[in-house]
Amino acid sequence: MKITFTKKAEEKLDEVTQYLKNEHSQKHADDFLKDFKHKLDLVKENPYMFKATPESEKVRKGYVNKFISFFYRVYSKTIKVLLVKDNRSKP
Repeated sequence: MKITFTKKAEEKLDEVTQYLKNEHSQKHADDFLKDFKHKLDLVKENPYMFKATPESEKVRKGYVNKFISFFYRVYSKTIKVLLVKDNRSKP
């Protein structure tokens, strides 16, 4: 399956990566991206590994770590990442 991102998900991923780079280090940002890619690879293999959200059975919430989560939807040939969320920030 192919993984795609919404524009909003790409923007938020960039924000999180920039924050980690500026507040911690380039290595910290690189490690986060490596972990995120690993989670996406797992989702590719098993798209339904994370639970559906209470709001929609079609949207699933995955976790990169305890601070960052991502929401995605499974289609017939693709998985679309809808949003990347910093769990420490207000909704």
